[in-house]
Amino acid sequence: MLDAMSSSDISLLEREAKAAGSTTNHYQAVMLTLARGATAAMAAALPFSTAATNAFAAIAFFAWILSGKVLIQVRRAARDPVVLGAIAATLFVLAGVLWSSAELAASAEAAAKYRKLILLAMLVMLLDESRWRQAVLAVFFGSTVLLLLASIGVYLRLPGFPAANELQGAILQRSHITQGLLMALLAAAALIWSSKPRALWLKLVAWVIAAAALANLFGMIQGRTGYLVVAVLEFWAGWRRFSWRGAAAAGLVLATLAFVAYANLSTVKHRLDLVASDLDRFKAGEIDTPSGRRLHFYQRALQIIADNPVFGAGTGAWATEYNVRSGGDPASLAKAQGLGNPHNDYLLVAVQWGSVGLLLMLGALVGLYRLASRLPRQSSRLAQASIVAYSAGALVNSFLWDAGEGMMFVLLWGALFAEQRLSQHDGS
Repeated sequence: MLDAMSSSDISLLEREAKAAGSTTNHYQAVMLTLARGATAAMAAALPFSTAATNAFAAIAFFAWILSGKVLIQVRRAARDPVVLGAIAATLFVLAGVLWSSAELAASAEAAAKYRKLILLAMLVMLLDESRWRQAVLAVFFGSTVLLLLASIGVYLRLPGFPAANELQGAILQRSHITQGLLMALLAAAALIWSSKPRALWLKLVAWVIAAAALANLFGMIQGRTGYLVVAVLEFWAGWRRFSWRGAAAAGLVLATLAFVAYANLSTVKHRLDLVASDLDRFKAGEIDTPSGRRLHFYQRALQIIADNPVFGAGTGAWATEYNVRSGGDPASLAKAQGLGNPHNDYLLVAVQWGSVGLLLMLGALVGLYRLASRLPRQSSRLAQASIVAYSAGALVNSFLWDAGEGMMFVLLWGALFAEQRLSQHDGS
């Protein structure tokens, strides 16, 4: 049959095949660009809006799926520890539905909260081009700087800015917890960025941003989570640079700064006095205060863990197990916000998946921290700082459960560890 075809016919078929291949490649390139652009848009939206963040994340995911490059990227990432870990964690969360004490609908809704893990795997594969990885990080921190400037405008009561929140301070769309965490991460990133030899004016800009972020955290908003994160990052930085002597020096500096802040900043004094007052009232049997509720949740979580020590009570079981044990709670507590989780990621993981889940979580954090050491210097420091920040803040918040905070860490880790995967790929 081929013998019967003329050379012009064969040439025509070759041109058509090349045209078809070119069209396919163009489509794939467009969809991948759309997915990466949506990721950058998600990074821009993160400091301001959960709804916009989720919308851009969905666009990125579906554009990536429709690009036709998923299987190729999955094969390339077959040995990537971050990708494999995120997928394995997702499967473990889904398996927990099988033994959950919660209703199937509640358990499935809880499992959906951890879809961020799949997003992490996707970002590590998707951001395999250095320019996109750098763009996503730059957009995220640039957007956080805009949040900082807007918050300062709120604090100074400049025309056109909304009034400060009476309870949370100079926040915008996000809560004081989210904004405080953002300011802590921004300060850390600015100081890390300034450590690389650059023009003096660039160092000054970085130092000003770090100082402004810390001023916003301690003087303009009510963010105790941010206080904790900054304190732990200070210890970590001292230890990382000078071992135990550095940690001791950091402790001395922190104690001095805490005394000065408490004596001179009304926001810090108010929040710390409130903690002390809440603790006194909790000891007297009064649960329904901000700190009292947290302590009460922790007690309930430990009871649930004690009853389900190995594999936990299953995915989404917190609310069910909590309600079983809440018969003696004051009626006012039932109306309190935050009953959906115990405000501690470690306890929430142990409640749902027991000691097995908790050990896997701790192992994952240690593994990420060690893996970060393989990155280039600045990326390594930023990755490790973000892991330390997560580990500290998760003591008093359920970051992976919460939408805003969880997406922050997923975005940072996805972009940063994509560089580690890119380095491995380039070296192979």
